[in-house]
Amino acid sequence: MKTTAYTYDVFISHAVEDKEPIANELYKKLVEKGLNVWYSGRDLKVGDRLTESIHINLDQCRFGVTILSPTYISKIWTLNEFFFFLKRDVDGEKTVLPVLYNITPEELAARFTPMANIVAIRSERGVDFVADKLFEEIQARLHAEKITVWKAITSMVRKRSFIIPALTILVLAILYFSSSFIRFTPPADLVEQTIRQRIELLQQQADHDLHTMLETANGKTAAAEKIKDLYSAYINTNSYYRNEYILQTGYSVIRARRNVEAALETNITNISPFNLYTFTSPHIYKLDSALERDHRRERYLFYNTQPVTYQIKKAANEQGEHKVSVTYANPMRMVYTTLTFPISNKGTKYQQMDITALRPAETYTFAQENDAWILKAIE
Repeated sequence: MKTTAYTYDVFISHAVEDKEPIANELYKKLVEKGLNVWYSGRDLKVGDRLTESIHINLDQCRFGVTILSPTYISKIWTLNEFFFFLKRDVDGEKTVLPVLYNITPEELAARFTPMANIVAIRSERGVDFVADKLFEEIQARLHAEKITVWKAITSMVRKRSFIIPALTILVLAILYFSSSFIRFTPPADLVEQTIRQRIELLQQQADHDLHTMLETANGKTAAAEKIKDLYSAYINTNSYYRNEYILQTGYSVIRARRNVEAALETNITNISPFNLYTFTSPHIYKLDSALERDHRRERYLFYNTQPVTYQIKKAANEQGEHKVSVTYANPMRMVYTTLTFPISNKGTKYQQMDITALRPAETYTFAQENDAWILKAIE
């Protein structure tokens, strides 16, 4: 749980299509109630980098008001914001405050179960009603947090006869061991921040690549069955074949099936459209087809909407360096596939699979330079 003060009370997460119908008015109502609200319609200025500005301010907001609509759940950017706040919920903070707009709980449950699992405010009764309910909930949660903190303080005071000697022993222990311990161990928050930044940078790369491909190749959402049929047609094409596999990890590019399989710790044939490339609820896009003189090219991509989570398995000093072993859940972020069909049976069919993913496990190596810890390598 975050312990430092937040810059804003509320972040309004919304699809741009919902700005005029509800988001603009909701922002005004919440501000009128005295809440400090970060809202892209007000806080983004000409020249701001959209993704970076939003990512920076997400972590500065205590609550995330998510306006869930059919448009919202179809966009990658809004889903990223929702899962950001959902991750904080999992970590112990009650953060997500959903508002249903032009969608019923039943429709939401059918299309996106994680969102439907949180009690939401229905917008049919008007923006004033929504703002009142949100304000009541925010005030209630903040009041509960103050009570929790006060109880902790009073409990410490009651136990002061034990705490004071204990603190004295702790201080002496720190002074005794500081020369041999602190020097060889990087701060825990530095390690955590480095891992989160590693994950975030790869996610930004995947988001950028996706946005570029959708814009330049006229990408459209597609049903899984359509892609499965396309892939089956490729498999059943009787011709010579050639496959190419590329893995982008954010800091290296790995080529060739053997190397990619070793890095992902899996048989590459185990990931395909038939199992949605192991994704739980991916966004699927079909890109423009291309017909050349001797071949036809089809392209599609699967984008993982579930967030990466990590666990530190081991931390140890080795030869003056500090090594941290980390495992990831949901490490694969996106799979972009090109299928080339020959016009005649004498041609060669060709598959290129471009995967953006973390390795399932990585080791972070930290070293000291001029009394400061730096990241030396990720392996």
